[in-house]
This record gives sequence, C-alpha cells and structure tokens, in this order.
Amino acid sequence: MSRIAVDRFLALVERCGLIESKRLTKAVTDWKSQASASHLDDARACGAYLVRLGLLTPWQCHKLLEGRHRGFFLGNYKLLDHLGSGGMSNVYLAEHVLMQRLVAIKVLPENRVADAAYLDRFHLEGQAVAALDHANIVRAYDLGSEGRIHYLVMEYVDGSDLEALVERTGPLDYYMAAQYVAQAAAGLDHAHKNGLVHRDVKPANLLVDRQGTVKVLDLGLAKFDAQVRPSPAFAQQEQVLGTADYFAPEQAKNSRTVDHRADIYGLGCTLYFLLTGHAPFSGRSTSELATAHQQQVAASVRLDRPDAPLALVSMCQKMMEKAPQDRYQSAREVLDALSAWLDQEQNAGRFVPAACGPTSSGDIDSAMRDTAPNLQKTDRLLRESLRGEVLGAGALSDVIAPPGATPPPAGATSGSDVLSMPPPPPVPPIVPPPRDAQRAPVSPVAPASQTPVASASSEVSHGGLPPSSSGTFHTAPRARRSTRATQWGWAALLSALVVGAALLALFAMRG
Repeated sequence: MSRIAVDRFLALVERCGLIESKRLTKAVTDWKSQASASHLDDARACGAYLVRLGLLTPWQCHKLLEGRHRGFFLGNYKLLDHLGSGGMSNVYLAEHVLMQRLVAIKVLPENRVADAAYLDRFHLEGQAVAALDHANIVRAYDLGSEGRIHYLVMEYVDGSDLEALVERTGPLDYYMAAQYVAQAAAGLDHAHKNGLVHRDVKPANLLVDRQGTVKVLDLGLAKFDAQVRPSPAFAQQEQVLGTADYFAPEQAKNSRTVDHRADIYGLGCTLYFLLTGHAPFSGRSTSELATAHQQQVAASVRLDRPDAPLALVSMCQKMMEKAPQDRYQSAREVLDALSAWLDQEQNAGRFVPAACGPTSSGDIDSAMRDTAPNLQKTDRLLRESLRGEVLGAGALSDVIAPPGATPPPAGATSGSDVLSMPPPPPVPPIVPPPRDAQRAPVSPVAPASQTPVASASSEVSHGGLPPSSSGTFHTAPRARRSTRATQWGWAALLSALVVGAALLALFAMRG
C-alpha cells in the first residue's frame, strides 16, 4: 500500500462522515501528543490509533488509506466491513445509524443491474425472505436502492455456516448434527407452508449462531408455488438450478417442476455431510454428480463412522431416497422423526441436550472463527491485533491490509466509491486431511485448526452443463476427494521401488 500524507488522510476521514468533527479533532490531538516523531508523518499509524479507539473499523481505515471516502453509507446504514462475495452479490456488515443494530447487507454489483435476469432474481430473493417470519430462517428487513445500487438488508447472524464449521472441526457429534438438521427442517417447513421451495439446501446455506440456533440462508433460487405466485419470466428459461453435490435426482433434470421434497433430499445430503465430513457422491463435473444422484446409492455413513446410531443413519437414508414418494413427505415429518429420536436418546440417558450445544466444547470461538461471511470479525481484529497505545506502520499493515492486497492504481482519486471497488477474493476453506484407507472411526468433534478460514456466501455460478441442458449450478470444491487416490498411487509406486531394489540385490548376490 503506498503511503499517503497524514493531512490528506485526515481530510478524507473528515469528508467521509464516519467520525464527528469534534471527536476526530480530540482524537487527533491526543494521538499527536503520544506519537513518536517518526509516526507523526505516517497516516497508517494515525489510522491505527483511530481503529484502536473504535472510531473506525480496520476495513474502513484500509479504504481511507487507499484514498476512498465515498460509499460508506447506504441509506440509513453505515458499512463496517466486507464479509464475502459471490457470483451475484457482495455482502457487507453494516450498522443502522440510529438504531445501532448490526445487519448484513447484500449489494448487487452495478455491472449486474443492467442484466434484468439478475435484478429480477435479486428482487425475488428479497420478496421470498420477506414472505417468511420464522426463528430458523434469516429474516429480511429492507429491500431498496440508491441510484444504481440495489441492496437487501438481512438479519446478521454471529456464527458460522455448517459447511465451514465441519471443514474446520471435522464431522459433528451425532446429537448435535440431528439437532441442527431438525432446526433446518422447522425453517423449511415454514417456507413450504408459505408456498416456497428453496432448491439449494446445503450446509453452506445453513447458519448456526453462538447459541446453537440454525437459520436457513439464501433464498435466491427459491421457487414460488404456482398457486401462490406465478414464476417470473427468467425462471422459465432455466432448466437446472442448485448445487450439484446436494440437489435431488429430479432437480438434476428440471428444477422448474420440483416440489418441497427436493429440499428434503438436499437436507438428507446435508445430514450426510455433517456426519461424514464429505458429500454423498464424488465427481469431477456436474454431469457426473447428476448421474450419481440419479443412479448410485451413497455409501453408508457407517463406513466413516462405524458407531453411528442405526436409527439416525436410517433417517438420513430415507431423506435421500431417489424417488420423491419414498422420502419423508414433508419437512415436518423430518422434524418429528429427529425430535422423537432425540427424546428417546435423552430418556435413555445417552443424550444430554445442554452437553451437545455449541458451547459445550469450550472452544466455540476457535471453531467458528473466520468460518463464514456472516461472522463478525471487527471486534476480534481489535482484540488480537490492536495492542498498545500507538501502532507503527508495520503493525498496522497486519491489521488493515488483507493478505495479498495490492496498492491502489496510480492516479486513483480520493472520491472513489467504496462499493464500486471489486472486493478482495474470498479465502477458500481449508480441507481437512483425509482419513486413512481403512476408514478408521473419527472423533465426533475434532480439534479446531489454528489456521483461520473465511468462506464467502455462495451465489449463482455457471458452467459444467451437459450439452443438452442449460442452467445454473453451484459446484463445491473436490480436492479432498482425489487425495485418497493420490495416496494410493504413491504407496503403489513406493512398493514397486522396494520390490525392484530387493530383486536387484538378489541377482547381485547370485552373480
């Protein structure tokens, strides 16, 4: 990051409107009285001081040091941080100026506004979420626009999505997984009763907060029941929607005709992932995965977890039946089945609800840290990185400059809009090491990794369709699925080398 003068930096801070003039003047006076001579001409040191006082967030400070002072406010909301990006939107952490309530704001990029299909889908998501009011569904507060900027204001969930949580901690405890899926079923049941089919149920679209409440996220692909509301024009042109690792066999053929039972299949695949740490099927392309969902039977959970309760495994299998009529026929049935099993286990003394919540491990902060775009990180950065009265330039770079950040382009003006900037790319989730070839039992909750992970909220992305189809897919990372094959290959090569060396030695001795 190129250095800018302190005077220019303070002028930008004053113009951006984030700090009241009197508070800014007092803070700058105090900083100058404490700072060393070498820091007085360093805008980054001044910025670090303002961050430590809580007057700026690290993200705001980083943008100001890049010479940007516009775009920190969107309607009645002040942007605090960039949380994640997807193919369809950027997500920011924001605060209502008067109510001081934290929210998550999805912003449709300006280059997408001209595309009527994207704008219609964005509005559809807002309408879909607004039609629902349930404790297990992320609520929508507002849908609006300012000029060419369209945004959706949603409930902020301080926690992690389940995919990132499992990637970080390993497969979940059986009872915890059952509780989480039961809550998701309750949210989906509410959506289904209001004429909505999610069509993209997967671990990444289920958020769990620090109290253990699961909330269904991302209704951007939701389908309205024809009796409730006719499908928009753009939906009629799309054959396949969803995430290839989790969509139902019938959804791989045509997403327009699926009903709520497709969500039950996706929820079954999600439970499978929570129990095993991987999706039910593997494939290098969406067409391979679609074929697997239609023709193959997923390997038993007990291959990964030999001690998995048979009743839970059976429920998971029933949710993932190929024919919709063979599955549970409603999300309420799923909720009732899981609840009855949990009650039975509790009565038998094998399950204590308080001991299976997210706070029981004593390491929930580590388990959830940096695992989702909806995870607040401002306070953590202040706690971990801003130590001491005054930070120098070197320390500040660790606080406000994201890894791999590049300096602003030459000639960039100070009036650049924060929202017009392409956000930094999301950090891909860390893939846990594979289990050995014998598929040994895995600890229900593995120790959390020490490496922070950030996973951006998933959106619509294209690619990988069979020649006869057209549509939209999500494709999950599959690097971990080829790791076991690679290990076998190396083992075979090493064995061949050892045998060859032994034969050469034998021939040498006979000669």
